[in-house]
Amino acid sequence: MGMNEIFSNVKLKSKQFCCGNKNFKIDYSDDLDAIIDQMTNEQFEEDERFPYFFAVWDSGVLLAEYLINNSLSLQGKTVLELGAGTGVTGIALAMNVDCRVIFTDYEEFSCQLCHHNCEINNLDNFETLVADWRDFPEIEENIDVVICSDVLYEKKQVAPLFNVLNTFLQKKIPVYLADPGRAYINDFLSLVKDAGYSIKASKEKDMKENKLLSATNVYVIENS
Repeated sequence: MGMNEIFSNVKLKSKQFCCGNKNFKIDYSDDLDAIIDQMTNEQFEEDERFPYFFAVWDSGVLLAEYLINNSLSLQGKTVLELGAGTGVTGIALAMNVDCRVIFTDYEEFSCQLCHHNCEINNLDNFETLVADWRDFPEIEENIDVVICSDVLYEKKQVAPLFNVLNTFLQKKIPVYLADPGRAYINDFLSLVKDAGYSIKASKEKDMKENKLLSATNVYVIENS
């Protein structure tokens, strides 16, 4: 069975969220072990394809809350999301601010899931793009802000993520990254500091009733 067929057979759940003053719905799965059980060893070992993207991670919701609460001027802007997963962060932004979101992920099915979740929330000003950080595609559209949340699961992801973000930081495009304290966040931040970029951090907690289990750190990275 191919990967897309496995992913297509996953039974999705739905959950309501509230960010800013908007409610929205995300379809997702939290039974990641059951998904892995359907994969062959060869399929799983190909880039260690753990299906992280099916879950809604608390950091994604808290990053959206941070961006909305800090009144960032995103109206009419284009937001690029890396490792978009279910699309929860970009969707929360698009629901509250008149912005365009480009959802990107390594997994093609993640992009399909983002598209699906945008449609069930009646969003249309978005695009999805399959993108490998090791060979990131050129994006012709002007990007105003880059966002990503809970994306540093493996050490091998640190350098590729930094390299992608570096291309935007060199153009003075700010990056907002949320991380709950994964093992490799400090390795990533060391690369950022060594490159001379500024980092501001804040601890964010659930101030709504989304029933999130953890807090997360939001890092604002800029070429100042």
